[in-house]
Amino acid sequence: MFMRTLFMAAAIVVASAGFGGASAKAPFRVVATIQSSQPVLKYGDVVAFGDFEVQLYGIYSDHGAAPSASAKSLVQNHDIRCELSGAIVGYSKSAGAERRPVGMCYVYENDIAQRLVSSGAARDCRDMSHGIYTILEQEGRTQRNEKAPTFLLPPECGN
Repeated sequence: MFMRTLFMAAAIVVASAGFGGASAKAPFRVVATIQSSQPVLKYGDVVAFGDFEVQLYGIYSDHGAAPSASAKSLVQNHDIRCELSGAIVGYSKSAGAERRPVGMCYVYENDIAQRLVSSGAARDCRDMSHGIYTILEQEGRTQRNEKAPTFLLPPECGN
């Protein structure tokens, strides 16, 4: 299963290479799909399938903090389906960051990003998501009785 996932991941990377000019701000359009039963939540906004990582569409998390056990439980030991847009985010590895394809990932039919934003593990990155998670972020903060977000967003989120 793991080798098949890596093969699929390699095929997706090759297939999406032609979309290198695609912007993460563009409306989401599915160009490829990957499925796995062995994903790991690397950050609050990155799902890893072995060495292949997917940046969750429209959200941002604090990469300086490890994801909570409750956030990890949303992904681990579940079958995950990620629909990739063809957009690539990040910088070259020589600059210290990795480039990742952007995707919307689901456990059954539940959007993982929605659950992470509602729980406070991630925030809506409005310039990428066009605000689709803003209400969930505000409602989650209200339910947790937080007056302000627990971490700041980077300038590229435009918030």
